[in-house]
Amino acid sequence: MQKAGVRAIIATGWGGLKAGSLPSNILNVDSVAHSWLFPQVTAVVHHGGAGTTAAGLMAGKPTLICPFFADQPFWGAEVARKELGPTPIKQSALTADKLACALRQLVEDERFKENAQLLSIALRSENGADNAIEWMKQRGILKD
Repeated sequence: MQKAGVRAIIATGWGGLKAGSLPSNILNVDSVAHSWLFPQVTAVVHHGGAGTTAAGLMAGKPTLICPFFADQPFWGAEVARKELGPTPIKQSALTADKLACALRQLVEDERFKENAQLLSIALRSENGADNAIEWMKQRGILKD
């Protein structure tokens, strides 16, 4: 974070991440509600799980995904493809220099911010429950 010149919050959570001694521009928390935190930050960096990705994008924040398994590489690729954040960095390839470069891109590239805000508006205007019901009715899964 110092190399990128940004402040950061690291949530160590249930994954067993050990933060160690941190400089004053990094806050370590055990856990925090994404719905509360993400609207207050400039951008989000995370593993790329579907729920965390959705929470960051719902908050309209540019996103960097550092995937390590399952669907996480897919979400990282989608975020980059839609220009919501930089190219994902696999956790196995993550270095301080790569992270610093991606963080600078994340906070300086206005297109990421604009695209994330536009997607947030679209996501918040969508009624997922009604859409799912209509989809099931069209396929005969649900009856009126």
